[in-house]
Amino acid sequence: NGRDDDGNGFIDDVYGYDFSDGDGDPDVEDDYGDGESHGTHCAGTVGAVGNNGVGVVGVCWDVSIMAVRVLDADGAGDYYDVAEGIVYAAQNGADVISMSLGGGYDTSLQSAINQAYSAGVVICAAMGNEYSHITTDQSTWVSPVCNDGTLGVDNKVIGVAAVDEDDEKAPFSNYSAAYSFCDVSAPGVDILSCVWTEEGSYDSYSGTSMATPHVAGLAALLKAAYPGDSNTSIMARIISGADGIDGSNPSYAGKLGSGLINAANCLQPGTPGPGRYVDHTIDDDASGGSNGDGDGVPDPGETVEMGITLRNAGLEALRNVRATITTTTPGITIVDGTEQFGNIAGGQMATCTEDFDFSVGAGVADGTQIQFAIQINADNGNGPWTEQFGVHVGRDQWGEPDDTYQQSPSVLTDGTVYNRRLETGGDQDWFRFSATANVSYVVQTSDLGDLSANSTAGKVSSKGDVGSAYADTILALYGTDGTTLITSNDDGGGGMASRIAWTCPTTGTYYFKVYGYGSGSTGTYSVSVTAGTQSVGPIEFSSFTIDDAQNAASGIVGDGDGAAEPGETIEVSVWLTNTGNQTATSVEAAFSASIVAGALQDSTVPFGDIAAGQTARNTGRLLLTLDQNVPLGVQVILTMDITAGNGGPWEDTFALWVGADPYGEPDNTPAQAKLVETDGTLHDRRISPAGDHDYIKFQATAGHNYTIQTSSLGDLRGSIPVDPPKAKGGVGALALDTVMHLFGTDGTTELAYDDDGGGGQAS
Repeated sequence: NGRDDDGNGFIDDVYGYDFSDGDGDPDVEDDYGDGESHGTHCAGTVGAVGNNGVGVVGVCWDVSIMAVRVLDADGAGDYYDVAEGIVYAAQNGADVISMSLGGGYDTSLQSAINQAYSAGVVICAAMGNEYSHITTDQSTWVSPVCNDGTLGVDNKVIGVAAVDEDDEKAPFSNYSAAYSFCDVSAPGVDILSCVWTEEGSYDSYSGTSMATPHVAGLAALLKAAYPGDSNTSIMARIISGADGIDGSNPSYAGKLGSGLINAANCLQPGTPGPGRYVDHTIDDDASGGSNGDGDGVPDPGETVEMGITLRNAGLEALRNVRATITTTTPGITIVDGTEQFGNIAGGQMATCTEDFDFSVGAGVADGTQIQFAIQINADNGNGPWTEQFGVHVGRDQWGEPDDTYQQSPSVLTDGTVYNRRLETGGDQDWFRFSATANVSYVVQTSDLGDLSANSTAGKVSSKGDVGSAYADTILALYGTDGTTLITSNDDGGGGMASRIAWTCPTTGTYYFKVYGYGSGSTGTYSVSVTAGTQSVGPIEFSSFTIDDAQNAASGIVGDGDGAAEPGETIEVSVWLTNTGNQTATSVEAAFSASIVAGALQDSTVPFGDIAAGQTARNTGRLLLTLDQNVPLGVQVILTMDITAGNGGPWEDTFALWVGADPYGEPDNTPAQAKLVETDGTLHDRRISPAGDHDYIKFQATAGHNYTIQTSSLGDLRGSIPVDPPKAKGGVGALALDTVMHLFGTDGTTELAYDDDGGGGQAS
């Protein structure tokens, strides 16, 4: 009726709201009668009516669906509308929000998700269909499933992966070892549900989008069965009631949440526990109780700290949880084997308050699998519960574990080749290397093969050839923090191989990772880092300035106009640049002049140390006396014999004009301005380099009119276009485009300004 009858701020939102179109009709149609069935299909999975002999059956047969549309008819949109939709649903009484959508990670959604979670809403989101492993590395995250809150602490969104009818991970499904991202799995391949047509119909779709509404429907079913339960309790029921599917997914064990959702299990009365092992971390950075090399791997001879995360697989809270680890693996000594975990709410996780410690004997071989048993106890529940897990000593033959930058092994920069493999879709291998400022490095992959024992490299020539046969690598280079992306490359190494050529700006440890183009790009590859040649120098001339301001104490004799003129003694300041990639120490330059023999005082001057790529000024004074007979307009050629404590010698020269050069230089300041007549005489000048300013002065009489103008605009070769450009866009490097400022007698007060008043680009 065009009115906001319920006073919620939205007009005619009888069934929900359309944030894409901005109206109360969340239909799928665009202005041309077209639309997507994606949301309709998901809604059917949640709550299609059962036991009526028509179509399909939803997970929860009796459910009210609030249609909140946040994407357009083509399935595109922005996170602003998504956030608005989340808040709208929460404020208008939604018990469950199902989001079969996603994109790049965006923190702007967090406030809306926090608000919905605090309102008691169960939030479900698709893991995504990028074949990717979502890790603790934020560059792998997607929204909204990764808008969980504080990493490792909060779990505000149930992340849903997709499996097929055999309980095997769908090839496209993203996955995660962190339960706070991927919490459960659900059917997501060839799912039959409702689609939108004028008559209504059914079709089969695949995706984590299809898996998510299974979980949302289960959440609705549990809310109906246990209306007094909080959202955290319902989430705990869903997670703890799932059936383990690691046996069907050995390559993704522990990376598909707690398993395949099971509605029957979830409906059972809740119990505390059992406690389950989730994951572990290794700290060997030579702090606390560890004494390792900081690569996140327990190596022979190291004592390391191990953090362990447990999950309460029951619905009720476990109180005062503690755990003890033991091992029978030879050469492994438990230093601190019992730690506390506090209380763990149903379905939630907790990490030990202090780390466990163990030592690896020097004789333990790389690749040894340490078999740990962990016994979990609590003040309630039917424990203790015993779980098994393994920890690798060192790395296996393929460098694993290397899935995060913290676990990255250090590699040499001398071209040494390292053989690695991408074992599963979404696998990523991290590396670190030490780089020196101003040194060039080439990081590249090669010898791409498959996962078979007789892998043959070099056969892939295009994306279409990849399939599951060969690794198709992508390289990504990161800064010293391991998270700031510097550059990446896909196929720059020839075929499907990758190559990055990069010059280090600052000395430090840098990181790079190798990952596959898609789920099919599993296989073996080789990788190497090669540093360019390191050298001191050459040291080259950069620039100079002249000081001719009269100063008896400094020995300077001159008129202060910044030009070297006959009869003056000037001080010359010179800047030299180290073009090498190593610091040049104790740099000195011995100067000689071409036409004023014996006129140089203290001709050998120091410059100190000059870092690679840096410029330095002489620290000792260089005075030059010009004889009265030296003619104006000639050049004094100054030759420098340059040495360093660790390099050289090098020779360079520069020219110093006596008086002004043919273009009036130096004339870059009001003090250096050259006097011109007011009779229309033309003076040739040039702007070089870019940013150059030419100052000119003239005598003016009160009450007289003066015209100052530029003309004959050319390029630096002296060529003047027959048809000067008439617009800025036509200038390029073809001709000069002048701007003119008129200043008062102080040289600083602007009186007038003009850009193109002289015709074309003239002033």
